[in-house]
Amino acid sequence: MLALKGALRVESAAEIKEILTGALSRGRIVLDLGEVQEIDISCLQLFCAACRSAARSGKSMSIAVCSEAFRQAVKAAGLFPDICKENPHGDCLWPDQAFGQDD
Repeated sequence: MLALKGALRVESAAEIKEILTGALSRGRIVLDLGEVQEIDISCLQLFCAACRSAARSGKSMSIAVCSEAFRQAVKAAGLFPDICKENPHGDCLWPDQAFGQDD
């Protein structure tokens, strides 16, 4: 499990990209985002790109735990499963039930 915490903003995007790329090279990525206090759209887009890269290489990426701040950022950004048209496996990083979009 890969744990990221604190503020995930554009200033840390390059570092997060390196972390995700390294994790992806080792196999499946399972994220623990339970201690994320803040996240901006640049990092959300980075997670989407990493998820697509994982799918294209026959791997997967999922979120096991996420904070309320993370959920709210995903919801505010409008990231819903139906935007994942590029993922041939149909596995979306933003499942409705995990983020409360089916409320």
